[in-house]
Order: sequence, then structure tokens, then C-alpha cells
Amino acid sequence: MIKILIVDDDPEVLDITKIFLERTGYFKVATGNSAAEGLLKLEEQNFEAVISDYEMPDMNGLDFLKKIRGEGNIIPFIIFTGRSREEVVIEAMNSGADYYIQKGTDLKSLFAELTHKILLAVDKKRSEKALEEANEYKNRLIESHIDPLLTIDDRYKIMDINSAMEKLSGYRKDEIEGKDLAVLFRDHENAKSALAIALKENNLRDYPLDIVTSYGEIIPILFHAAPYINEKMEFLGFFTEFHEYKEEKNEHAGEKISKNEFYLDILTHDIRNMIMVETGCLEIDGNSEEEQSLWEKRMRNLIGNIKHLIENTEAMRQSDENCHDLKPVELRPLICREAENYPDLDITIEDFGCMVVADDLLGSVFYNLFNNVKKHCGAGTEVRISAPEYEEGSAISVFFEDFGPGIPGDIIEGFNVGDLTENGNSGKKSHGLGLIRSIMDNCGGQIMILSNEGKTGTKYIISLKKHFPYEESLLLSEKSVCLKNR
Repeated sequence: MIKILIVDDDPEVLDITKIFLERTGYFKVATGNSAAEGLLKLEEQNFEAVISDYEMPDMNGLDFLKKIRGEGNIIPFIIFTGRSREEVVIEAMNSGADYYIQKGTDLKSLFAELTHKILLAVDKKRSEKALEEANEYKNRLIESHIDPLLTIDDRYKIMDINSAMEKLSGYRKDEIEGKDLAVLFRDHENAKSALAIALKENNLRDYPLDIVTSYGEIIPILFHAAPYINEKMEFLGFFTEFHEYKEEKNEHAGEKISKNEFYLDILTHDIRNMIMVETGCLEIDGNSEEEQSLWEKRMRNLIGNIKHLIENTEAMRQSDENCHDLKPVELRPLICREAENYPDLDITIEDFGCMVVADDLLGSVFYNLFNNVKKHCGAGTEVRISAPEYEEGSAISVFFEDFGPGIPGDIIEGFNVGDLTENGNSGKKSHGLGLIRSIMDNCGGQIMILSNEGKTGTKYIISLKKHFPYEESLLLSEKSVCLKNR
């Protein structure tokens, strides 16, 4: 149902227009007797279109339109009037009206035309909004990508870079946008040859090049590129991705020890609390047979949770001592196994296929995310997990989204910069998140939160490196599988 506002100083015109439009079944109509009343209703309610008369006292339809557009409101606006002067029509369209319809006596044809024009204007605006949201989503996805990304236009000019590329190159986005790729590549002719191959083959992977940072350091990279072609089959440029060409080493193993010791203490504390609460409940006198059965189920669930927490503890200790080797892991089955520990959450895991490179702690990341939802949001909370299949490159971003009450902004900020070990209220409330962050750091990936305090829901973006030999063969359909009541 499309909610529209009709403004006309003639009450009878308002009544007949409202009746005819609502009979179509498409519209819910509100009315106003003047432009001033229309402006007030636009402030108080949300509408998808405005239909206004031209000739009205105090403020005519054109001035009404100009007032709305002057406030930055781009709502579809249709002038619906008995006036037919050509200069009025031209001024209306130049002022931002979507359509101009002249009133007449053939009501069936008149309201059929008005209905058609409203639907056209609303559909166009909805499509524009959907495109804007898709572009915003794409930009946020690119920005959250774990690897350095760079877009290059068809003239070899740099269009955009993400924060990982800023960090690698030493250039800020505003310093490098619009520059020729020669500013970044030591052998820019070789880089252009690589892009020519990508255009011809529709893809390029692991092409060795050198980039020169803003401070003169030369960094060997493996270069991935793919041409960007729009829906009209027009070539617009390239999406490119960089990977430093060097053997990966765990240079921060020593730094992890003190942080992991902090979270190991938290794990031990949680285990003791769980045992104390459940044991105390069992020892309360007067439990009925039904209550005893309930506590037995809780104890079985508790034993499973404690076993998993102990496994977490041992895995983190081994991580400190041995620095786990990374290995291929089939991602979706791992998440499904961890979800089975939480049958009282409403969990949906989209059907995606990918092998990632991680260590033995990866399952604990998802286990603790589910546990965090149950602990802070309660049983029955909806959780949705997805991974965009179209995402290319050496990393995959997994979206873990719950529909609980959200997370305070100070905790989100601390989580995203990896600082949740401080004393104070935020630290005390975020030990569970700190544990998740610590485990994720050990897995060789990244995790961040997209959420706003006071708004419903929390979305985690988990970036993991793909295991390339299996990447293409394991892509599956987009069907979603719900794990409810397993």
C-alpha cells in the first residue's frame, strides 16, 4: 500500500480524489486543505508521493513544491490542477515536479492517468533508493575488506582505494584519487600490461608487481584484477586487489600471551560461575518431578558448554605455546556444528560454500558469538549468517547478524580497535566480546561490528582468507537453510 498526500483547497475535490484513488487498492490517502497543512503533515508522517493543486490561497502549488525541494525533500510531486497555461507547466517541471496533470470531466480516464503517473513516480523513486542502498552496501563491503583494494578507470586513473590500501601504500584516499597508476607502480607499463591481460581474459590472478609507497619503500605484491562492465556492457575500468608477496610469519606471538592470559582467566571464571549456579539450583529442596527433569536437561546442556569452554582454554594455551599452523577449513559446516549447540536461538545460515585458511580456534569464534547472543538477547533471538557469493578476491566476508537490542557505542568502538581489556564499565560489560576478538586475532582474520547504540540488532563482519584450490568448486546456490528446532 502506497501512502500519498493530496493537497487541495476544495474539500469536494479532495473527497472525490481520495475515493477514486483508494478504490484502486494501491493507495492509502491523506489530505490537506492548504500548502501549509501539507507541509505540517510531511513533517509528521512519511509519504511516498504528493499530489497538489496549483491554485491555492496563501501558497500555490508551485511555491509548495519549491518549499519542499528547498528543504532537500525529493519525494515524487505531481501537480494536479485545472490550469493549463504552458508557462505554469514549464515552471512546474523546472522546479522539480515529476508530472503535471490537468483536471477534466472524464473521471475514469483522469484517475486512470493519475494512478498510472503516481505508480511510475513511486517506482522510479524506489528504484533510485534501492540503487543508492546497493551502492552504499557495496562501498561498506569494499571498505571492510581485509585486503588492499584499488579501482582503476579505463584511462588508468585511480578511482578509489580502501583503508587497507591506504595503510599499505601510505597514501590517503584524497591524495591518490584521480592520479595515474604510475604514482603507485614502480613499472607502470608492466602494470598496464597486466590490466590488458585482465581485460582480455576477464580475470587476472597472482601477477607479480612492485608498488612504491608514499615514503619510497618498494613492496613486492601479487596483483589480482578484473574488468568492470556495467549493465549496458560498457567497459568502465578495473577492480584490483593486492597481496604482499612474502612468507607469512606470526610476528606478534609474544604480544598475544598477556592478552590471552587475561581472557583465559575470564573463561575459567565463567566455567566456575556456570557450575555454581546449576549445582545450587539442583540442591534447592522441594523441586517437583517436572522441575527435576528440566534441571537434568539444563545440566546436560551445561556439561556440553563447559566441555567447549575447556577446549577453548586449552586451544588458546596451545596457541600461545605453539602458534597454531593455519590450515584449510570448510566454513559453513563448521558454523552449522557450532549452531547446533544453541537450539533455542532462531538461527538461519545461508547456503554458501567456501574453504578458508584458519586455525583450530575458528569454531570457537562462532560458538562464542552464539553464546553472546543467547546471554545478552535471550532465547528465541533471530540470528542470520550469510556470505556474499559474488565477492571475489583472496578473502571472504561472513556476516553474523542478530536482531537483539544492539551494543553500546563505546563497546563497539573498543571492539573494532581491539581495546576491550581496560578497567571500567565498558571493559566489565565486554569480556565476552573481548574473548571473541582475541580468538579472531589468533585465527589470522579480522572482525568488526556495525551497529548503533539504541537501534535494534548487531552485525558482525568476519573476514577470513580463502583457500584458493577449493574456492570456485565449492560455490553453492543461494538457498537458505534454517537450523530452527534441530
